[in-house]
Amino acid sequence: MEVIEDDAADPRVVRTRQRLRTAVLAAAAERPIEQVSVSDLAKAAEINRATFYKHAGSPADLLRMVLIQDYDARHAAFVAAVQTPGSRLPDVWRQALSALAAHLDQHAAIYEANLVGGRGHALAPLMARHITMTVEWLLTARPQLLPADTPRDGLTVRATSHYMGYGALGIAAAWLQEPTPRDPDRFTATVLTLLPHWILGGEPDGAAPARPAADR
Repeated sequence: MEVIEDDAADPRVVRTRQRLRTAVLAAAAERPIEQVSVSDLAKAAEINRATFYKHAGSPADLLRMVLIQDYDARHAAFVAAVQTPGSRLPDVWRQALSALAAHLDQHAAIYEANLVGGRGHALAPLMARHITMTVEWLLTARPQLLPADTPRDGLTVRATSHYMGYGALGIAAAWLQEPTPRDPDRFTATVLTLLPHWILGGEPDGAAPARPAADR
């Protein structure tokens, strides 16, 4: 989270950041973040409006900054796993998608209030950005993953990354509309099923596990 104070390690700043984090996550779980005011969050965090603006430009900005920390950590974990000698891309994808499913499950109330049914506009680009950034990094690092008859240029990489990013966003929105309790493994399996086999490394065992008979 960006902080304007001179010393972000100051215990008072750390406490304020934690209070703001708690306040924005609680508020966003109740209603679209666009309906939350700066005054609402300042009151919940026990700060004044001037202090709020030292941390974020708006409630939506604050929510994005809080959640993007988690997304960026997951992206870094994906990159590190791909670069680990001996790692298998299908396994890396499965682990990354399982982690994303856990994130969605942990913050389900926030995504229900701010994503499902077109409610709110703050989180859709954020989630799509995460998958887009991950795919774009992978295809830039390993252009040989692209099908042989596909141009291996910047446009193809960007277009493919955005296509998969917003596709995964659609899967997340659909999964969040499932009755509770939701099964995070269903989200992971659905994404793995719909991803093209070549992005998984083209390995036969990169496909998603077979669905239970009841789901067919």
